[in-house]
Amino acid sequence: MADEPTIGENLARLRAQTGLTQQELSNKSGVSTATIRVLERNGRTTALIGTLAKLARALDVKPQALLGQPQTLRQEEGHQASVAVLRRSLLALDEVPGVRMRG
Repeated sequence: MADEPTIGENLARLRAQTGLTQQELSNKSGVSTATIRVLERNGRTTALIGTLAKLARALDVKPQALLGQPQTLRQEEGHQASVAVLRRSLLALDEVPGVRMRG
């Protein structure tokens, strides 16, 4: 089984797809160029949720795209996603690779 891409690999790919330089993404997102550089080089494999949100907004994607997660909810047993599915997703946020909660 192949390893999942890192936040940095996803960030670099999405940034390249939009044609932005690291500096342009920094200007557009408000995230420092140094942070973007370190993430893309896998010098850090985690990021604050706020940082992910800023980068995702600037790249016009959902934060899940940076985490490498599907951007849609799966249907469970033929039914649409329910409140229980959403609750489990939110409660498990601290277990998502690359997400660091403040505290």
